[in-house]
Parts: sequence; C-alpha cells; structure tokens
Amino acid sequence: MSEIYNEFTFPLRNMESVKLSDEDLNVEQLPQFLRRMKVNQISWKYNAKIVGVDGSYVETTGDGEKVIVRTPITIMSIPWSFPKIKAEAIKNLAIDLLPCTEGEGVINPSPWERRMDYLIGPGEFTSQPKRGLKRDILTSDKVLSTGFFNPIFYFLNPVFIQKSSSFIDFYSSFLSLQLEESISLISEKPFEVEFQAGKVKVSDNVIILRTKIWESAKPFRLSWELRNPLITTDCKPKYNVSLYKFEPASIVPLWIEYNQGNLFLDIANLSDLPVVFTLTIAGRIVKAYADDEEIKPEFDRIKVPIKRWGIKEIRIEVKKLIEQFLKRKVNG
Repeated sequence: MSEIYNEFTFPLRNMESVKLSDEDLNVEQLPQFLRRMKVNQISWKYNAKIVGVDGSYVETTGDGEKVIVRTPITIMSIPWSFPKIKAEAIKNLAIDLLPCTEGEGVINPSPWERRMDYLIGPGEFTSQPKRGLKRDILTSDKVLSTGFFNPIFYFLNPVFIQKSSSFIDFYSSFLSLQLEESISLISEKPFEVEFQAGKVKVSDNVIILRTKIWESAKPFRLSWELRNPLITTDCKPKYNVSLYKFEPASIVPLWIEYNQGNLFLDIANLSDLPVVFTLTIAGRIVKAYADDEEIKPEFDRIKVPIKRWGIKEIRIEVKKLIEQFLKRKVNG
C-alpha cells in the first residue's frame, strides 16, 4: 500500500491531494474514504472514475481516455482491526447523564448486548455484570480439522466484509468458513491462517464460534468487543441503565468522542443492504446532525438512513434526564 493507507484511521482527517498506487485500488472502501477526507486532487496512472462498494466514486487525473474502475481490482486480505474507542469519553458521558454513588461500576462500550465472558446489556452501566459464555480457544500450536474441503471464506478488510471462494493469504481480525455449517475464527487484531485439506492453523490464539450460517456468529461484533473491553469506573451507578444502544445489528462505532454535552460518533453499516440507523441514549437529545445535516430527534433517539457499506458522522447535543424519566430505562 502507498502512504494513503496509513491515513485510514478514525476520525478521518482532511487531505488536499493524494497519489494512488495500483495496490490502493484493492481497498474496497477507497472512494468513500477519499470523499470523506475531502481530497481535492487525486492522481493515478490512468484518467479514471473509481467506484467503490458503497456506490460512491472519485475521479482521478492520469493518462489516456477516461476508464471506469470498480474496487477492489483484486480481492486480497488487508490487515485491519477496529479502532480502540476512548474509554474516557464514555466514562464522561456516563457521569454527565447517569446518577452514581461511591463505589465501582462497569460500562459495556458495545452498543449491543455482550455475551462473551460477561452478560451485559447494550451500553449498560452496572455494578455487577453477570457471567457470560466461556471462550472456546484455538491456540496457535494446535491444528483444527474443519472437514471443509472448499468452503467460502468471509473476512474483515477496512470497514468491509469481503468474501472469497478460494483460499488466499489471509491476515484478518476474523475469518469465517462456510459450507454446510460455519466455523468463525475471531481475534481483536489480524492473524495469519494456513488452510490445507480442511485443516486450519493460526498464527495467534483465536476464539472459535460454530454456527449454522456465518452471519449468526456476528464475528465483526465479537472482534470489536475484544478490541474494546468493559470499562471500569470509580463510581457505582444508582440504576442499571443502558447508556446508549445502536440498531440494527450491522452498525458498529468507529470513533466516539464526548465533550460537555456534545457526543460525536463515526459509525459504519457493515451490510450490503441500506438500513435506518437508530441511536437511543439515556438522555434528552436537543439537537442532532448526520454529516452536518440537521435531523429531528425523537426525545431520546434519532433515526438516520445509511446506505450499504456506508459511513456516517453523527453529532448530538444531549442533556440529562430527570430521574422520573430515567427510571423507565432501568434494565431488569
């Protein structure tokens, strides 16, 4: 990859110009990244219109008559892991919105229910998380016999879930093998995989999930969870309340920041279908914006359409609920 690959961290920063290499066009989300980075001048060896998996496109300066190119040119595994979310931002949001007393608390940063290791609700702030599922680990010194001769492989690339009908050099944060059933191998960071005659060997310890279809395992969610563990606080919540919740299941946070009543989010829709994103928060939303366009809040929630494989920047102004309303949000 050229140096542009190093700029794909969230929040994406603006760039004036960029020169693309051929390998850059193997990044499925390249056009969307460049558009969100507000790059004015893009050059490549050809004069081209480059179309991404989400439908967005960019135009390049280069030689010859204009050609239309879709990403990726070649399917490959690109090492990438979900960003670490700032724990301090989530702590400050919880302290501003929810009453707490002396003691210790735990926040689930995942905007969905977490089941591995602990059972805890979406964005829940609690003092006593329940025990969850025990990890089934494949260690790097073991070989896993899958019984699959030629499965379909699903894996994580930068803000995209790619698939391949043949084995390639995988270096990904998760890999799902699908035939009559599915086996998912999941980590918080990219790992290498060897696959031969149905036998799998990995470079680092990974979690194994067996499901009928790979989507049921939600491997991208578990990879996100491993990257962003539970957050401990030095105050005990008065009520067990979900600080926030995201719907539907395809939405993941890429960046969270909070400052004096203003919450900032970068989110992605990891689905090949458009969805309506719903954010519910334990507070009253005063104002809300999606990609700088003002949207009308519904008291404690907002709804935002997001295209397939789309990324959105969300900004909301939120205020604390009176206790009477907050009690209605208490988790059982």
